Amino acid sequence: MAPTGSGKKTRADQVRARRQMEKTPKKPSTRQPHAPGNKSIPQQRVTSRRIGKSTSSKSKSTNRRKVYMRLNTPGAEVRLPSIPNLTLGWRFASVVILLSMVVAANALWNLSLFQVEGIELIGAQRLTAEEISTQLDILGRSIVEIIPTNLEQKILSEFPDLKIAEVKVGLPAAITIAVEERIPAVIWIPKDGPSMWIDEEGFMFPARGEATLPVKVLAYSDPPPPPVVLPDEAEEKESQTTEEILLNNNPDVDPAFILAVMSLRDVLPNDSVLIFDTQYGLGWDDPRGWQVYFGVNTQDIDLKLAQYNVIVEELQSQNIHPILISLEFLHAPFYRMEQ
Repeated sequence: MAPTGSGKKTRADQVRARRQMEKTPKKPSTRQPHAPGNKSIPQQRVTSRRIGKSTSSKSKSTNRRKVYMRLNTPGAEVRLPSIPNLTLGWRFASVVILLSMVVAANALWNLSLFQVEGIELIGAQRLTAEEISTQLDILGRSIVEIIPTNLEQKILSEFPDLKIAEVKVGLPAAITIAVEERIPAVIWIPKDGPSMWIDEEGFMFPARGEATLPVKVLAYSDPPPPPVVLPDEAEEKESQTTEEILLNNNPDVDPAFILAVMSLRDVLPNDSVLIFDTQYGLGWDDPRGWQVYFGVNTQDIDLKLAQYNVIVEELQSQNIHPILISLEFLHAPFYRMEQ
């Protein structure tokens, strides 16, 4: 083949150059062509999604705790079934507290451990614990049914010979009652009916047991009641009504009358008993054969006694035998003869 010019490549050289270019990889262009007529195209957001199956399986695998148990053989152990790791929240705690309260309430109401079997009585000398518990009907009842304030009011209403009653309740079934008994000052002996006791404040209650140093009064009528004093406007605003105040706080007998009885105790003749009559007041049977009365106002008892001695001397000097001498009014005494 004839040689070509120096500036031109032969056909063989062109084929080799073309093959060489085909072997060399082309670098891809990063520039994106624009659509004709549109200056810019907004890019779409790419969101990623998690497959539920893989997530649940992963959470199950992570929420389980592997447990291994060692065997007697050194280096040998057995894998037990996985135990799930439980997370306890406030809802579970609330349910547990509610169930505990229900169980505790049921136990308080039904278990015999919390049922009252007896009471402890403190401060009583004439009353017994059996009398109080029987009258109140609290034996066998649950301790949660006992309300101390209600029980105190019932004790004072059922036992007027008690001045103070304080109830304390404790678990499992303990009831302690501390009381203060009234001290009888007068033994009231009516013509018809059982004897009654009256303390210095004028409260009357049934005789229970024995009392020392009270004054005996043989009564032909009922003792004078206390004067009724209605509460003022300030007291009306309190929780208690007027009827409750009169019922709970007022004594049964006028306290001034009890003071009069006590004042005659020292001037009463030996082996004599005081007598009360609504018309003439307080007096006694004189051993010389008549009755003497001094009324219910004994503030001037010393003057009345002195005047009484003068009247008796004058009647005896005139050989007069009365059946009654009255000094109810200091400046208007009188005597009464047999009719």
